[in-house]
Amino acid sequence: MNALKPNNPKENTSDADNPFLAMGLAALTFFFFGIMAALTKIMTETHSVIEIIFYRNAITVVPLAAFILWKNKDWFRIQKPGWLSLRCIGGVISMFVTFSALKFLPITDFTAILFLSTLLIPLGAHFLLKEKVGVNRMIAILIGLCGALIIIQPSGTVSVIGVTLGLLAALSHTAMYLVLRLLKTVNPVTITFYFILTCCLATALFMPWFARNISAMDLLFFAGIGVFGGLGQFTLTSANKYASPSLVAPFNYTGLIWATGFDILIWHHVPALHVYIGAGVIIAAKLYIIHRERLKKANG
Repeated sequence: MNALKPNNPKENTSDADNPFLAMGLAALTFFFFGIMAALTKIMTETHSVIEIIFYRNAITVVPLAAFILWKNKDWFRIQKPGWLSLRCIGGVISMFVTFSALKFLPITDFTAILFLSTLLIPLGAHFLLKEKVGVNRMIAILIGLCGALIIIQPSGTVSVIGVTLGLLAALSHTAMYLVLRLLKTVNPVTITFYFILTCCLATALFMPWFARNISAMDLLFFAGIGVFGGLGQFTLTSANKYASPSLVAPFNYTGLIWATGFDILIWHHVPALHVYIGAGVIIAAKLYIIHRERLKKANG
């Protein structure tokens, strides 16, 4: 695999940036992921994460394959196999860590911790995609990290396992954003299909040890996780196809609205004030980074 580098702008001139379309897709993405997170947390109470990942993908892989056969068989054609493999394998790990974090954390806390990925994306782009990040933006990232400390309250009053998994999930989401940007010339359906297929096959290896009997209601919930997760993956991939991660990622903040609603309505859990204070610090830091990026572009 070659070293990370930005895509050649001449590689596919038909994939021009479309920021308004990307923003709409990003908004849908985190609505879909909010529903998926709530359904997943419910299922972690009675089923293993391995089972959830398997059923979430097994339910959707066949319909998606049938759709591709009907619509355009060329979507099965693999492009950029190295980066696509990294997306699929890394995505399996990311999903396992993410779902495990949901088991130990309230959805609102989990969602707020994931906000870290929006700060780490420009940092990753600086070191991996060779996109320069100035001193002001570096300071903003450090301030945002202080917001994360406010959220997790490193005082022994929160689940250490949950916080650790949440932080790992934020790191893995950052990596996947950057890889998706490098795959912007590949059809989103292709990426989504091979990601789902990889998740299904990887977890199937462990199902003999983790599988349990499932009820009709369980099947319905697994189907919901699969449908909304698949929709979220497709819209996320599509959003990153039409705009940079720095534009798409801030829509992650809308997930806090859905997470708060689900915590209150389903688990009757009212998130602590420090979660919103920390999230506010991260959001403010990210908005400042976006502002600095726009000034840089405006000044050439």
